[in-house]
Amino acid sequence: MKNRIVQSLFFASLIAICSNTALAQPVNRGEQVNVALFVPSGAELLDFAGPGEVFSNADFNTYVIGFTDEPFTSQGFMKIVPNFSYKDCPKPDIIVIPGGGGSQFYKNPEVIDWVKDQCRDAMLLTVCTGALIAARGGMLDNLKVTTHYSAYDNLEKSCSNCEVLRDARFVDNDRIVTTAGISAGIDGALHLVARIKGMKAAKGVAEYMMYDKWEPTAGLVSKPAPFIEYAETNGLEAARQHFAADLQAGKKPFAGELSALAADLAAAGNYSAAEAAMDFCLKLYPYEVSMYEELSDLYKAQGKFAPPAQETFIDMLLSDKTADAVALFDKVKAAYPGWVLFKESAVNWAGYALGSRKRQDDAIRVFEMNVRAYPDSFNVYDSLGEAWLKAGNKEKAAENLKKSLALNPENKHAAELLDQLGSDDK
Repeated sequence: MKNRIVQSLFFASLIAICSNTALAQPVNRGEQVNVALFVPSGAELLDFAGPGEVFSNADFNTYVIGFTDEPFTSQGFMKIVPNFSYKDCPKPDIIVIPGGGGSQFYKNPEVIDWVKDQCRDAMLLTVCTGALIAARGGMLDNLKVTTHYSAYDNLEKSCSNCEVLRDARFVDNDRIVTTAGISAGIDGALHLVARIKGMKAAKGVAEYMMYDKWEPTAGLVSKPAPFIEYAETNGLEAARQHFAADLQAGKKPFAGELSALAADLAAAGNYSAAEAAMDFCLKLYPYEVSMYEELSDLYKAQGKFAPPAQETFIDMLLSDKTADAVALFDKVKAAYPGWVLFKESAVNWAGYALGSRKRQDDAIRVFEMNVRAYPDSFNVYDSLGEAWLKAGNKEKAAENLKKSLALNPENKHAAELLDQLGSDDK
């Protein structure tokens, strides 16, 4: 917990340091998950604020949508301004429907049809009496479900052949997750983060939120994801062959699902199968840093060389062991050439933090390491060029800023610094 708090304070201070500088932005890598919080007027505040806190802290692209984009009131006192209306929002990967304000959905059957249409591809998380909305659309028929205790009977009457569980914090039916009342939406959201990004990521979010009473097993997985269910019964390779067409079409299991499969295999002592599951996961999600950390745990359990977690590595960079950390990066790359030890943005922030502490030589070391890790990124050359400029080496500064512009001619920050260099030479 201490490291997470320190890291949060570090990022906050770094924002203050850089607030007046037009820094280039890191190249966007990996998977973006869009989460639409579909909030009607009168919605229970924690029903959507809780999941919103979880998903945003898991780095999901989280936004509020309404029936329109006009402001409305939540729970009788909180003014909410939607980011979008449901008609013009980014295509969601997850839709969250909170309790409260349900009559507005019932009066707008076309809105329920929109939710059903989106959920051909998106996942649905209902919180509290939000389950009644899904039931009204026939989405909960023949499923095990849950809701707020006050709505058990109503939900049971609202869906066909559904079984309402009265003692579960959440019930997962693969593409549809229902949760019990109010705070249980946090549990359901954490469960989805674990499925998508892995248990480590979910526990990190819960720790940051000080939601220390979260119990991942307090819900029920009623219907596992088909790929995982097949792999558990028939093996990973058989699942890959069976779902080859889906995989080819981009319909792939989540990284967290594969890491959970690997963890179960490792717990049974089948480390080779566990490593195969993680290797497959990293082929599908090559920039998911947390998955490399999961694989590192597997290596550690077998006595193999295990690279550190990103947070540990960043701590080394910021300490008086910067050179040792850079040497460790080279060791990891030699042992495991494809290994992603850190996010580009995390190390860039560390480099600027070192520069702000008047440790310019260490900052340059860190930015040079980031260039080796991400040689296709205009951003890392921009940062290295700026560091060399601050160190007084105009030749090195110009060399790297020109590389940045070659990769991205629209990078105004590098262009401005090069203009500044040219003016200085006159």
